[in-house]
Amino acid sequence: MGRNRDHRRSSHHHHQELALDGNGPTPADEDHAPPLLLTRGWLTAAAGEPAAAIRLVSPLVRSAHAERDAWPWKPGWLPILARIGVADDDAVFLEEVQSLAETGAARNPGVASFEGIAAHIQGVAGRDGDLLRHAVDVLATGPRPLLLAGAREDLGKHLLGEQQRADGITQLDQAWDAYRQCGAVGPMLRVQQALRKAGVRRAGWVAAEPGTAVGWAALTEAERTVARLIGTGYSNKQVAAELRVSTNTVGTHARSIFAKLDVRSRAQLSSQYHAQIMGE
Repeated sequence: MGRNRDHRRSSHHHHQELALDGNGPTPADEDHAPPLLLTRGWLTAAAGEPAAAIRLVSPLVRSAHAERDAWPWKPGWLPILARIGVADDDAVFLEEVQSLAETGAARNPGVASFEGIAAHIQGVAGRDGDLLRHAVDVLATGPRPLLLAGAREDLGKHLLGEQQRADGITQLDQAWDAYRQCGAVGPMLRVQQALRKAGVRRAGWVAAEPGTAVGWAALTEAERTVARLIGTGYSNKQVAAELRVSTNTVGTHARSIFAKLDVRSRAQLSSQYHAQIMGE
């Protein structure tokens, strides 16, 4: 009970901080907000710096078994961390992530999401197609379509690498369709790139600039970049410094983002962004 009260107080404190224009969380605050630190690591890896991302999140991963925040048991984070480890070929980091996934499965016996993620992480770490297929089979019985899509994506890429083209393309097509139904544009683009490399084209693929409607798919590339940073806890001033643009430009993007996503505060944007990348 005390642990839950502490977590609620910490979350409430963060939402207050995120809602203040010009005042993002301080480094001290981040000690109590693993999702912010994890998201910054994820963005660092997405920018092509997996080693820097691992340096950023390794202390958090190492202490995760005793972590009072619930982030290690939100399975969507673990595949993200595993992909970062693979990108840097960091066996030690992958072992730590795998250990977390196994602990989650042990603490939640019979729960498809946890058991499937454990198999998924083992398959990614060991480049093991049988384990990746097992992960797909287990996650298909659970309630998390984005977790299943992620396992299908990794299985599909593995199969293409093993020259099992037809099966690999099928898995990637199914992953793309699940991402589309969830509005996960970034993963859709990632799968499209993998299919293009395999010489596949599909009608209905999304463009890098998805249009002007509403929702995450409506954000332009610039707006997505700003949304990621704001969702991570950056203030407008910090976003401007990071992107080397004026605060007025950031404000213009932010107003457009808020309208397209139908959010009214930075806290709502952060919550929606974290749910999007974790498949919640």
